[in-house]
Amino acid sequence: MNVRVLLFAGLAQRAGVREWTIELPSGATVTTLRAALESLHPWLREVPVAMARNQAMARGDEPVAAGDELALLPPVSGG
Repeated sequence: MNVRVLLFAGLAQRAGVREWTIELPSGATVTTLRAALESLHPWLREVPVAMARNQAMARGDEPVAAGDELALLPPVSGG
């Protein structure tokens, strides 16, 4: 199954793109996706990110379905 992964701010700058499409096996979870992304893009292992699935914050054990939109959200600071 294919899912769309959106990147924002410094993540998009580092990747050089604002989105990826990745193929995952049936039964994949958010954790499975994160592992697949880190395998393809090892620099992600060093970056703390939150993940959202279809515009809602996602837990690691949450299943991922074909056509889902996932977003990698970098840490935010401000005052």
